[in-house]
Order: sequence, then C-alpha cells, then structure tokens
Amino acid sequence: MAKEPNFFAESKQQVVDYLQDRLLLFKLDVVERGSKLIATMFTLLMVALFAFFVLLFLSVMAAFLFGELLHHIFWGFGIVAAIYIALLALVIVYRKKIIQKYIVDIIIGIVFEKANEEIKEEIKTDENAQ
Repeated sequence: MAKEPNFFAESKQQVVDYLQDRLLLFKLDVVERGSKLIATMFTLLMVALFAFFVLLFLSVMAAFLFGELLHHIFWGFGIVAAIYIALLALVIVYRKKIIQKYIVDIIIGIVFEKANEEIKEEIKTDENAQ
C-alpha cells in the first residue's frame, strides 16, 4: 500500500512532463512552419520586386520603340498602356480560377509540408512491407 501513492505521484509527474514536451513540440512546429511561410513570402516579394523593375524598364523601352516606329512618343506609350489594361482585365477575370488557387496551394503546401512527407513515408513503408 505504501508504494501506491508513489506510483500515482510519479505517473502524474510523467503525464505533466509529457504534456509540457508536447506543448513545446507544438510551439516549435508552429514557429518552423511560420518561419518557412515568412521566408517564402519574403523571397517571392523580392522576386516580384526585381521582376517589376525589369518589366518597368522593358515597358519604357517598348514604348519608346513603338513611338519611334509611329513617329509619336504619345502613341508608343498608349500602345504599352493598352497592353497593360488588357493584362489587367485578364487578371481580374481569372483571379479566382488561377491566381488565388495557386497562392492558396503554395501556402497550404508550406504549412502541411511535414504532414505530406510523413504520409509519403507511410505509403512507401506499406509498399515495401507488401
């Protein structure tokens, strides 16, 4: 009988330790996924910024080229503006079908990357066992 209170006290301590470890693991997992998401977003932002400047200078170059060909700079910039207006219309029309789906897929892939890897490993293990 003297050993029973000790057993329950030790079991309680083990349960508390286990819960603290699981909470720490959860926090580390959230930080890891959040930092991957932020790093990916920052990388995409940098790529988008550089792409914007490349596109800006190419657009100015094309506008001057069209202006030179048409002998009016005004018309050259107008043609480039019309191209961008057409691209804007396409983005507005297809934003939900293509663009939002692509962005959501990227974010879900980052957040659940570890879960996908674990599922793939289980599938490989099951295939090897058979």
